[in-house]
Amino acid sequence: MGTRAKTKKVKDAGEARQDVLRKVAASKELSFAEKGKLYHWDRPVCQGDRVNSKDSPNCLCALIPPPNGVRKQGLWCKTPEAVSALGEDPTFRKRVSHDDPIGLTNLGATCYVNAILQCLYMNADFRKGLFCTEEQLLEGNPVLRQLCRLFVKLQLSNEDPVDPAVFAKTLQLDNGVQQDGQEFMKLLLTLLEKLLEQSAQPDVRNLVQGLFRGTFSYVTRCSVCGNESDSSKNLVDFYELEVNVKGFEGLATSLDDYLGEELLEGDNQYMCERCNARVDATRSVKLRSLPPLLNFQLKRFVFNNKTATKKKVTSRFSFPISIDLHSRLTPEPQAPSSSEPEWVADGSSEGLYDLAAILVHKGAMATSGHYIAHVKDERTGDWWQFDDELVTSLGAHPLGEAAANASAKAAKEAKENGQKPEEKEGGGENEKDAKGEESVGPSKAEGVAAAEVLDPNLLTSADSYMLMYRRRDARQVAIMQRQEERRRRKAEADAKKLEEERIRADAAGKETKRKSEGEGREKVPKRARTGKAAKDEVAGTSAEKAISLDSPAQGSREGVHTNGVGEAGNGGKSQNGVHGSELLDEVETIEAPEALVREVENDNVAFDAAIEAYKSERERIEAEVNQRRREVREILAEAAADPKEYDFRWISTEWLRSWADNKDPPGPIDNTPLLCEHEGVPPRSVPLMKRINKVTWAELDERYGGGPELTGEECCVECIRQDASAAQSADSFRTRRTLMRERLEQELALGAPGTHYVSKQWLAQWQRRRLVDAPSDADKGPTAALRCKHEMLKPEFAPGAKRQLVSGEFWDYVQEVAEEVAGTNDPGHWEMTVNTLECATCSVELGEEMSNREGLKSGKLAEKAALEALFAGRPLPLTESVNAFLVPSKWLDSWRDYLGATGKTLDVIGEPPPLDEALAAVFCKHGELAVRPPELVQRKNDLVQEQKDSALTVVSENDWRQLQQRWHSSREITAVVGPPEPKSEVPKESDTKEAAKPACVPRLKTVPEVCEACYKERLDQELAERLSYRQQEIIVELFPGPDPPAHVTGAGGEGERRSRRVRKVSAVRGGRMTVKVNADTTVKDLKMTIWERMEVDSQNQRLGFLKSELDEDDKILADYGIVANSRLWLINTGEHDNRDIVECFEPAEEAGKMENGFRGTGLWGGATSDYSAGEGVQDTDMKDADGSGSADGDGSSEARQLPDKAADDVMGTVSEGEASGRWSCERCTLENSPGRKMCSVCNADRS
Repeated sequence: MGTRAKTKKVKDAGEARQDVLRKVAASKELSFAEKGKLYHWDRPVCQGDRVNSKDSPNCLCALIPPPNGVRKQGLWCKTPEAVSALGEDPTFRKRVSHDDPIGLTNLGATCYVNAILQCLYMNADFRKGLFCTEEQLLEGNPVLRQLCRLFVKLQLSNEDPVDPAVFAKTLQLDNGVQQDGQEFMKLLLTLLEKLLEQSAQPDVRNLVQGLFRGTFSYVTRCSVCGNESDSSKNLVDFYELEVNVKGFEGLATSLDDYLGEELLEGDNQYMCERCNARVDATRSVKLRSLPPLLNFQLKRFVFNNKTATKKKVTSRFSFPISIDLHSRLTPEPQAPSSSEPEWVADGSSEGLYDLAAILVHKGAMATSGHYIAHVKDERTGDWWQFDDELVTSLGAHPLGEAAANASAKAAKEAKENGQKPEEKEGGGENEKDAKGEESVGPSKAEGVAAAEVLDPNLLTSADSYMLMYRRRDARQVAIMQRQEERRRRKAEADAKKLEEERIRADAAGKETKRKSEGEGREKVPKRARTGKAAKDEVAGTSAEKAISLDSPAQGSREGVHTNGVGEAGNGGKSQNGVHGSELLDEVETIEAPEALVREVENDNVAFDAAIEAYKSERERIEAEVNQRRREVREILAEAAADPKEYDFRWISTEWLRSWADNKDPPGPIDNTPLLCEHEGVPPRSVPLMKRINKVTWAELDERYGGGPELTGEECCVECIRQDASAAQSADSFRTRRTLMRERLEQELALGAPGTHYVSKQWLAQWQRRRLVDAPSDADKGPTAALRCKHEMLKPEFAPGAKRQLVSGEFWDYVQEVAEEVAGTNDPGHWEMTVNTLECATCSVELGEEMSNREGLKSGKLAEKAALEALFAGRPLPLTESVNAFLVPSKWLDSWRDYLGATGKTLDVIGEPPPLDEALAAVFCKHGELAVRPPELVQRKNDLVQEQKDSALTVVSENDWRQLQQRWHSSREITAVVGPPEPKSEVPKESDTKEAAKPACVPRLKTVPEVCEACYKERLDQELAERLSYRQQEIIVELFPGPDPPAHVTGAGGEGERRSRRVRKVSAVRGGRMTVKVNADTTVKDLKMTIWERMEVDSQNQRLGFLKSELDEDDKILADYGIVANSRLWLINTGEHDNRDIVECFEPAEEAGKMENGFRGTGLWGGATSDYSAGEGVQDTDMKDADGSGSADGDGSSEARQLPDKAADDVMGTVSEGEASGRWSCERCTLENSPGRKMCSVCNADRS
């Protein structure tokens, strides 16, 4: 129903009610039908409307939702509140399959813990060694026991995800603070190595060393004799290799730098024992042995010396799926015996490694972000993504099947186009392929914002943080070969199935061709191969993916499934039906400690019991709720009373709604709010009550009690009579008002003489008011605007005092109504007749004011006419023989505003200040000018003042004399045209866009002359004022190309006029926008605003002003001389990938907060990083300038694994040649020189 229809319906109902009340007032009687109209029970019973009508007591609609409807709360809530109070359904946490890995709960900011634990757990050798730990040792070490228990739960628990809270508490980790994932892994392995030393089993005692420890040597070779130093044979242990990301394309080039030679020359010459002299030499790192698990720590976080904060390197970094390190390995003839556990040393290949895990740091900030892990299941060859609770199958590819398919397609097309694999280094997700089509790749939510390059063995990522490689052994080769065989057979089965479906579709098409063609297109993929062609293609694919020790490649399969999320119903299987569980019968089962197994089994029993208890309690609650819902529906279905039935009952709408909508029924029925002071039911209670039949009332009364019981006989006759009387009075008031309005309109139309004054404005408002039933405040004050401050009649020409003569009859009416509203003593309706005299005092005052205004107006007109050219702002033509005068430009502007003010602005704009005062402002303390005279320009044949902002304006002698006489000035500034002079000052930055002026244009010479010292001081003061602005606009313009145009930087000669109109920004076409800034806005904040509005990453912004580039983020705009309305240029370099700007805003409380790392936790106390280096290894070949040796082995994890190619005194400095031999601080990641024992920024110990 439309708004007009609803309004008409309400209006008709109101008129009907008024008609009934008029009849009651006239007859003093009330019939049943009239009661029905007054109480609205004559209205029909509603039939399922969506809303409840307050005006109809017969409307019981919308008290409950429709049969299939729900509400947000109450009895009809989709999930009953009592069920919600039970908490989460434990069934959602039930593990889908024990053949698939499960997740770990994020305790707040413990994603780094979860990612590292999943990498360690998924390594079968590490898990097996940990499970072999003696029971006595586990009981005596809470960390070992809780870690083992956590791994047993990951293996056997029925609950997904597993809660690591007890383990985190044992390590005393702060769950609300995010830490460095690499540092956590280092310290955890250090702690485990120390704890496992107590084991009596060699394989357990050497677990960490046997899996993660390798060796290298610092080799120093004389460039003269070729002799290697004795210390070059010393072996240095490492547990990971830390490689640089910044400046390198991938792992291969970074390793080349890591193992490359550095020339020792000059002050860093080597003291050769064979040559017995200081000679040039080379120094390098030689890998001697590699561990079964080789970790590459990528240096994504670097220290910013300017801000003393960490910064993340977001450059793309490529790494291989399989890597052959034979060529980089230089084993020693007397290599130490291997400490590898016996189950990992059999049949392995020393230098051939397969990617086993990728630790990913998502986010652009070093102090925040999110860690996830991509880990390969050694049993099946499948890859899994671990994102805290969410575990997703990626198939046979580290980044998922979509990335593998996209890479294969790009490689095939590149091969067809004759491209080499090296022609493309890799790109971001959803890059366009060679045909311009968008490739399907993993989303950023998957953590690795990368795609494969054309080489299928190479991956590229902008977020990879740690790479874990596993040495290939015979067991892994066998598993991969069996997996490929099963995939090959499954592919053949799929091809056969497609062929059968095609045959069935062809058969069906003979009967219904159009329909069958549609079904055929749905069932048979467009690019599917059938028959022999399909088998040949599958065979070819399998041949290409065959695993060899020379060039290993991973297989692929279609589909990605999620464990516990989304496709949980598939039982943990991939969409192609091939699952790693088919291989588990051929893989050794890892036995967990019996005591911990029993604990986990008990937890499983308790968890299963919790599921059953929840299910039972939920069924009980839902049964109660359903019973209550049936009761409400059944009662309301029979509750309506017939409109013609007199024997009905009234019931409170509030109670009825509460009863129908709440799970728990309300208290006894309460109808007392429906009663009036006469203990009856008045008509005004209609919106508060509903009408039900007596049977329903009896049922509700029996169940809930209460009352009182109100029948149709309880209508309050006294309230009805009062309403009837009020309606009669309203009719009388409305009738009389209508009559007076008609008579007034007739008098005004005929121009009949009146006897009393009323305010003309008040009378107009009174006429515009619609008909009302009673007097209101608008009827007050008919003569209030006509009274002056002397309590007399205002003159008619006074502002707001216009009046209208009305008849005596009309005045009597309006005075009567006004007295009824405001009282008899209110001065707003004092009587004023035609004989009332105007206030003489007010008349005199108003006359004088009007006379002054006329005089002021005529004086302005005369002055404007006398100085017409100056008032219009026309430039004065100058010659060498004519003297001119200079007037302050600001004073002239206020003078023009004063003379131009008319009408309402006449009294608003005052006179300009005295001319003497304005001239004093341009004189300095030495009595000379503190500002320069305006410059001149040749316009057509006249020499005139240049039209631009200038402190002084040239006027003629005649105009100056008139101004001097009218505005009183004892000072004057004369000016004559002098010969041309070169500019003595450098133009301001804001003047760089001026047009070039001819060199022959003369200049003005003034008396008094310009004081150069005061002028410079004034310029500095004005510049300081211009650089002290707030919330002013500047213009930022984005230009395509590598450099800004010359006219923008001020290097292009003549300036170019540009519109300040904001244009839509495009990375190709460019664009312009205005930004509101303060003088103290930092360059960093401005770049973040540009990033947000122009979508240009701050790392890709070349921002500049004139010839200066804004390259220091900590400087403010005033430091670069940027004032309001300045124009800045912007270039998008495109060097870095676009990021989400939200990732770059760290919380204010975290900014500038000193990092404490893992101090105070169980990882720090008593544990050191010694697992990353050899004990006490020193390089005695490095000599200082005086020939003395310098020790280079100090126990630091990073110091021992990094190739320290030079050394200086403790706390000394490092020269250029020693830059590559620096070590990274554990706390702030600052690269320090190799000889430092403490970090030069945070003073943290190197060890």
